[in-house]
Amino acid sequence: MVWIHGGGYHVGAPKGHANDTLFFAAMGDVIVVTINYRLGMLGFMTTGDDSMPANLGLLDQRQALLWVQENIASFGGDPSRVTIFGVSAGSGSVNLHLLSPMSAGLFSGAIMQSGALTSWTHQPVQTNIDMTKAFGKELGCDGATSVELVSCLRGKPVEELIELQQNATTNLARYTVFPVPDGEFLLKDPFLLAAEGSINPANVMVGCLSEEGNMAVVPMFGRDRVNKEAYGVYMANILQMRDPLIQDLATVVFGSDEMFSSLEPDYRDAAANFLGDSVFLCPTFDFTQLLAQAGKTVFSYLMTHRPSHSVWGKNMTGLGPTHGEDVAYVFGAPFMYDNDADDEDQDCYLVGRFNVEEVEVSIQMMKYWSNFGKTGDPNLSSTESAVESEFPVWPIEVHHLESKVQRAQLAV
Repeated sequence: MVWIHGGGYHVGAPKGHANDTLFFAAMGDVIVVTINYRLGMLGFMTTGDDSMPANLGLLDQRQALLWVQENIASFGGDPSRVTIFGVSAGSGSVNLHLLSPMSAGLFSGAIMQSGALTSWTHQPVQTNIDMTKAFGKELGCDGATSVELVSCLRGKPVEELIELQQNATTNLARYTVFPVPDGEFLLKDPFLLAAEGSINPANVMVGCLSEEGNMAVVPMFGRDRVNKEAYGVYMANILQMRDPLIQDLATVVFGSDEMFSSLEPDYRDAAANFLGDSVFLCPTFDFTQLLAQAGKTVFSYLMTHRPSHSVWGKNMTGLGPTHGEDVAYVFGAPFMYDNDADDEDQDCYLVGRFNVEEVEVSIQMMKYWSNFGKTGDPNLSSTESAVESEFPVWPIEVHHLESKVQRAQLAV
């Protein structure tokens, strides 16, 4: 099982406090491979020609998958049973590998956690070309040709490139580059590839969390009340929804009865729910329908368990399961921290915070995920049938073209 980390294609690392892979590997009896790939401008700038091909970060991932095919047998692995799985941009990467002819045959299973075809998984190639030229110019590399530009960039210290990539004030990427249709890794727009069924053979599991949008809204506003003016600015600047009618419609759809009955309504939940549905839930489950139309059996889930303490810290606790919080349970985080330790002795907010129910949730999810890696079916391990399993069997629902989509809610 090859883990592809998230981070919006600009930040991140394959391992951390909430996703140390040791326990999952032992508990699930699977081999877990974690990989790095180039991020930000280093991973996705391009000149649009052979001087600097596009999608270098995705090609890094592909190279890791080639390595697995060639070497995993030496570690006791089976190259015919490779599952790629990831969260957020890692999930988006899994999605793009499903659509890339260059990745065909390198994996037999794919798990996508909170990330499918949407506004942030890809963009037009010309956007990255333009940003690459602007990036080079700011570094003093204003060559007349692609060859000159690339030669100049290669002469710059990598630290200088990374410093320019990040805004020191906001710590956000100044140049937001994403994967692009390049005619090689992605033959054309991923939406078109998915719609026409150009999807690599693989068993698929995909899902989201019920409160995805809190991950972005709460850090912006905190837990204070969000008034209508702030809500309008958020919708216009962050989500590019500037039309007041669209803003009002979103309020009606995503606002709560409590909000509408209040003399000083709090628009925070409306903003969070709109973001979560538009950026994560709707695109993700739309993609399951495209997979079903292509004749694939898809195991889909919605995680509704409310963490007793959020992996994002105290400010997010109690607001429901938000983006990325399934990762801690998949990797067995409830078993990795000393529940008797003082918070001050550890650098992780999750120390001692998991309750008994969450230990059970983690065991269940590790079992589903590792079963899928072994057999392509979360209900089936390599040694027992679904009937023998102690966990609920995911039911089958029939959708487009009589393809099978299997759904479950992972909740206590």
